[in-house]
Amino acid sequence: MTIIDKIDKIQLPKTDKYFEKSSMDGYAFYGAARINLGLDTELMKHEVSNRCFGLNKTWNRKDGILLPADEPYTYTCFPCYMFYNGLNDNTGLDKVISTLDLIGRYPSGMMRYCNTEINLEVPNVSALAAYMYSHYNISITYDLIRVLHNRQLSSGNWQYTGLNSHTKRVMRCEDTAHLAMMVIGLRGVENITGIKTNDMVKKAQACLCSMNEPKFPIKAIDWGPPFLYVAMLGTGHPIEIRAKNRSIELLEHTNFRVRAIASWALSVNFI
Repeated sequence: MTIIDKIDKIQLPKTDKYFEKSSMDGYAFYGAARINLGLDTELMKHEVSNRCFGLNKTWNRKDGILLPADEPYTYTCFPCYMFYNGLNDNTGLDKVISTLDLIGRYPSGMMRYCNTEINLEVPNVSALAAYMYSHYNISITYDLIRVLHNRQLSSGNWQYTGLNSHTKRVMRCEDTAHLAMMVIGLRGVENITGIKTNDMVKKAQACLCSMNEPKFPIKAIDWGPPFLYVAMLGTGHPIEIRAKNRSIELLEHTNFRVRAIASWALSVNFI
């Protein structure tokens, strides 16, 4: 069975573990994959249209913040942007940008994670927002790239920044999936706008390689390798092939969101 056949036969979720049935992102990623491969998208259009740009289920975060079911998330806008862009759906794209405008940015210039205040600057959503704004408001893209350039660590990663006494104790950097998403966003920005991001990309790619040698970290939910594959696509680095092979395996993962992300990652090569 070919990769395209495997992607075409991916099953929709039957449970809601890790929000696989309620969250919009899985359907949007899978829809984008089907567009890239020339497969029918009517069912994914239906599933996406019935959801908001988020989990569509209340999330009680570990920090005690309760996010409502209709909470919009910057991250979720990303696969929806790709889905609507592939469909040439300008109405859908306008909804994505309007949602980003609603979520807004911090005085520092960093993009906010969601509409509810979590008092934490999350680097990956700034890179994704910079990419999504590239066709709509290049001045915002410039601002986001500038602050990301200034904040990149010597390791090539980015650190979360807490904004109150509780979140200032958060001292962590992006994991593989989220750092890879940043690389994807930054590469997209340069491709669309010509804004130079390659210096940041190369540092982040080197960090990704060091984080995933000699083997991929064990995660409770395994969506790192698909994002890693797209982040390293075209580099010729051995980790690109390892991530691709792992992504093929993940097409049969028990979680739909993982299957969907893997399908999208593998479909990028067919565009």
